[in-house]
Amino acid sequence: MPPEPRGRSASVNTLFAAPFRRFFRTQSAPPTSPVNCMAAMESLVQMSGDTSTDFVAEPSSDTAAVQPARTSVDTPCDDALPPWLDALRQLALEAATEVPYLDNSILDRYPSHQESFRLYRDCIRYLEGRYPVASLACSVPEDLQETPLRDLPACFGTLVNLIADSVVIVGHPNQDASEQLLTSILPTLPRPHALRAIVIAAILTTKYSLGHNTEGCQASHILCTLLSPSPRAHQPTESDYYQGLFLDCLTHHLKDFWSARLCKTASPMPYSLESCEELARPGLLPTSDLIVNMDDLPVEIDGDLVWSIGFPFDIPWPPLGSRRDESEYDYPFCPSPSIYASLRRPKGTVYTLQNDAALWLSAMTFGLLEAITQMRIPQSILLVPGTNGEEAVIDGPRVLQIIVLWLARKNRGHGDRQQHLEHGREVAQLLRRALRALTDEFGLKTESIFAYAGIPKDKEMNIRYSIAHLLVILWRVMANDRLTGWGSLLETTGAITYFWGGLHCWNTEFSLHDWYEKRMLDAGWCPNVKSFLMRARDSTSLAALIPHLIRLGPYVRTELGEHADCSKYACALHTVVDTGAYKHRHARPSCECDNVKPPLDGVLQLLDNGVVPVVVYDGSDLRVVPAQENGYIAISHVWSEGMGSTTDVGLPICLVEHISDLAKSLLPEHDGAFWMDSLCVPSAREQRKKAIRLMADTYRDAAKVLVIDDSIRTLCHSELTILPEILLRVATSAWVRRVWTLQEGILARELYFEFVDGAVDCAEFVVPGGLLDLVPVLSFRTGFEKPRDLRVWRPPLLLLVSLLQGRTTTKDEDELIAISGLLPLHVKIDKLLAEGHGPNLAERRMKRFLLELRVIPLLVPFDSSPRSTLSGFTWAPYMLSMGHWVNWSDDDPGYGICTEEGLVGRYHSALLDKPITMPQADLESQTRGVLVLHPQSKTFHRLQLCERTGGASSPDWDLYAFDALLFVREGMGSFASTISLGPCIGVKRLSVGAVTPGSIEANGASHEHAIAVEYVVRCGLIRESTPTTQEILELWGTRHVPAARLGDLQDVWVRLS
Repeated sequence: MPPEPRGRSASVNTLFAAPFRRFFRTQSAPPTSPVNCMAAMESLVQMSGDTSTDFVAEPSSDTAAVQPARTSVDTPCDDALPPWLDALRQLALEAATEVPYLDNSILDRYPSHQESFRLYRDCIRYLEGRYPVASLACSVPEDLQETPLRDLPACFGTLVNLIADSVVIVGHPNQDASEQLLTSILPTLPRPHALRAIVIAAILTTKYSLGHNTEGCQASHILCTLLSPSPRAHQPTESDYYQGLFLDCLTHHLKDFWSARLCKTASPMPYSLESCEELARPGLLPTSDLIVNMDDLPVEIDGDLVWSIGFPFDIPWPPLGSRRDESEYDYPFCPSPSIYASLRRPKGTVYTLQNDAALWLSAMTFGLLEAITQMRIPQSILLVPGTNGEEAVIDGPRVLQIIVLWLARKNRGHGDRQQHLEHGREVAQLLRRALRALTDEFGLKTESIFAYAGIPKDKEMNIRYSIAHLLVILWRVMANDRLTGWGSLLETTGAITYFWGGLHCWNTEFSLHDWYEKRMLDAGWCPNVKSFLMRARDSTSLAALIPHLIRLGPYVRTELGEHADCSKYACALHTVVDTGAYKHRHARPSCECDNVKPPLDGVLQLLDNGVVPVVVYDGSDLRVVPAQENGYIAISHVWSEGMGSTTDVGLPICLVEHISDLAKSLLPEHDGAFWMDSLCVPSAREQRKKAIRLMADTYRDAAKVLVIDDSIRTLCHSELTILPEILLRVATSAWVRRVWTLQEGILARELYFEFVDGAVDCAEFVVPGGLLDLVPVLSFRTGFEKPRDLRVWRPPLLLLVSLLQGRTTTKDEDELIAISGLLPLHVKIDKLLAEGHGPNLAERRMKRFLLELRVIPLLVPFDSSPRSTLSGFTWAPYMLSMGHWVNWSDDDPGYGICTEEGLVGRYHSALLDKPITMPQADLESQTRGVLVLHPQSKTFHRLQLCERTGGASSPDWDLYAFDALLFVREGMGSFASTISLGPCIGVKRLSVGAVTPGSIEANGASHEHAIAVEYVVRCGLIRESTPTTQEILELWGTRHVPAARLGDLQDVWVRLS
């Protein structure tokens, strides 16, 4: 309970005498009387002048609701500066000299004293109404300090914004906020000014706490100091309590707010460091009288352009209360977003946090587009109502029209080559600055300008990434030499990769990639689609496709949210787990016809004789006939779409009729004979194996292969669907993402797809360039010339693994079987099928494949994909489709030999003086890695461990322990001269006595005498900055990370198990 307040005291309170005497100890003479900051505030309030002036900034609803009675404020008699204020100014001037490295260039940016006083008064009135005197306690300032500024009444945020606006420091951007304010604001404030007292009190309580630690309060709250029962000559007044509470709240938020501003050096707002430097830079600025009108916008846009660069998303335009009262044509052309913002934020104007957020958004959209296109763009051109009558948005398609209009005008006036190139350099600088502004605003731990304005997190995220996406589109336009002629500029070369990296690395919690994925998921797409496309396209090219994917929408089998259980690794809809619940689809949804099946005996007899059975439908029954080369159609489909079955069960009559009609249209001379696994592969295990052995020949010998995929046959039309959309539908289909369909598409002599209007030869829509790279199997068919005899042809293993990337199969053990017709000729499918059913079948088949392959690229163990768990083969990949194709390179760095005991090869090894042990839990928690020292070069290296999926069969595999590192590349340099030694693997030595350096000669040693090591984990070794000898010793004893000493690289033979 606070002490009973007495009447308003006119004398000076002695409470603050001691602190101020301490601060003034270096003055030639101490002040004649102690200083009462609260009374000083009241004095400055009385100096505020006419209080009848209308208040510019609108108070919040909370502020308006709280209107306690107040005593009238007298007008000051003169403008004389009080002695105590002069003393404070002297103190501030003295403090400013203590920081000589700051350039205290000041830009006078605050309004008249009446406006600042009214903000201050509304804050006090809110506190008086919100917290009765009897409720004042230490928890009250804590509550106010923990409350985000956006949740307090608008007067608090506006006042903090106003104080921060009072100075722009051109100098070191990362100094302590209170130090910056203390050394820069106080010496330059004019007099008299009500804002002065607020700033002085705020800074002093930030830099030097005016309060004391009291019983029950260790935070030195001013309020708690006033409430303490310490003996004093004059008791604090009620006004003093609220002044103290106000200062406790203001100083906390002011420091956080100012710190956040100091971090945003590239912001287009006038207070940022780069804006100040730009605005102060002399020189002629480009001008433009071009104003965009609605009639100027192109009605038709080249389709190739839209598909090559993409188009912007709609950018949210929340109602933030823009202060643009003038006509949008009253402002001149602005050559940069900074100038755009400075003209719309004049000096001496009170700006709310919402006003600032609106101006930032306007500068980063309209201001940037105007600067790049050199055209004035009225807001009415681009702002349209949002969907469902929601708030306005910047219309993405209209932004694309602006870009096309700019390109057309630029190319027409493309006379002076040097001037044209200089404009390209200016555009590159504008885009880089915009990226830095985005990174400053959203990539740090500080609150963003939209968070301070109270914009919800999800809406802020959409604003952030829709602008980022616009920057990607603009970069793609600039880097396209055909469109702009700037592709060869030094400023453009390689810039798109840098630019994408900057956007992608904002933070680890959510990136532009994640936002794209979220937009696709919201549109109903499977997350596996984006992951699959990423393997075929670089990130920036994929960014151009995302808007098209969202615009077109996915194929919906049953309902929009049907991919809720899918992951980026696999689509749950295409994984048939419960075969007992499997349902066949009919050609028509209303049909309920029975199944028809071929004679089982006929199929079995042909398979026993090694002949491929095919079927012919005569309108009532299915006949089985032996396949003739070029005499039948092979059907390629995905089981999850309802056409899976066996000879024993058959398929619905309506579906068989439909497939037969398609086959007859493609091959009428053979009565539409066709092969389909659902009709020509029996369920009995042995006969099924015989059919699988013949499957590669089945597709090689077929006259044509027909792909039947639900999304393609439903959404593609040979005449009505444009080519890019057809390729996009094929690229996102189930057929192109399954392992079984890979060899079916590659081995086909002629490949057809079922469209809405019938079967279409893929040669009609598969043309080089464009979006063909989205469908690697079709790109392969176009660019790789196969020999006439497909029975002896096999693709290079490197190419095969690349084509497998991202494809999935329901049963892991089926992968090698499904591509057996593409594996090297000496790898026999019979050996793979001989691995009997039981545990670890996928790993046993992979082991058999590697043993048959025998010669293995040395990079294979360095893949980060899941590993096998079989003894002697923990280095081996679990599946080919999960790894990276580059590790199957035919050239560098060479080959090893796969044996039953492991992989024998010539590697570079570096021994550790002691084993490194790293628990699995530490890897999952993203530890800093392992610090290792190379004593001879006196260099430290950071050993980053990659989480390993799979693992050895030992029961304690939750613990990583290794005592040597293996590298693959020769000529990598010494530890002292190489920044990164690249990927390596941690291994455990199994024959310790044999691995001492020099025990096995590097040249001429037999691999039969190889050193036995066990694969443990994949790593990456990166050198840290080189310290001195003394620093090494100090660092060695203080680092709280596992550490070891690393020996030199030795060229050795090893047997990796």
